[in-house]
Amino acid sequence: MNLYYEAVNNILASWNPIGVEENIAMSEYQSYVPSVIRAIGDQQKLRSCLEDILTKKLGLEYDADNAEHVSDLQYVCSQLMKVYSAHNKT
Repeated sequence: MNLYYEAVNNILASWNPIGVEENIAMSEYQSYVPSVIRAIGDQQKLRSCLEDILTKKLGLEYDADNAEHVSDLQYVCSQLMKVYSAHNKT
């Protein structure tokens, strides 16, 4: 696994929206890394991608009017954008 892919996976595992055990989280979200990487260059696409993962892939609730939901998703987006920026500096 390359470092960029691994960094994205680590962020998704830390986010852990379904709350699996820490040792399982690293593999639980790996299948979403490619779609996140495809969207990561555009913050709006990235938000949409993460919302899609939450609602369609994981079957969780996401309410764009709920400040906690929005804040949580924005934090994950910002962490992913940092990884993207660092990766593109090299």
